[in-house]
Amino acid sequence: MTDEIRAVQLRPNSSCENQCAFCSAASEHDKPDMTLDEIQRNLDFFVEHRGCSEVVLSGGEVTCRSDFAELMAMLDAKPLSLVTVISSGLRCTEQT
Repeated sequence: MTDEIRAVQLRPNSSCENQCAFCSAASEHDKPDMTLDEIQRNLDFFVEHRGCSEVVLSGGEVTCRSDFAELMAMLDAKPLSLVTVISSGLRCTEQT
């Protein structure tokens, strides 16, 4: 395989409920979110054609997505060795 890529960072959404002054994504909060199909196509390309085994999700706040559980299930179905979610953690509770 040529041009193998071990890890890829996906920014599936730019929306965020926080107003962090230091956030580098703050200027992009109005960009449209990627659909699950768009995310799937990106994952397929990097995993199947570039040998990617690690995915980093960032944004905005990726846990704000209404389809966050489906997104994580999509990632779980891939042969990945590591999935990292960059999050403020404010939406995480013992139930989620």
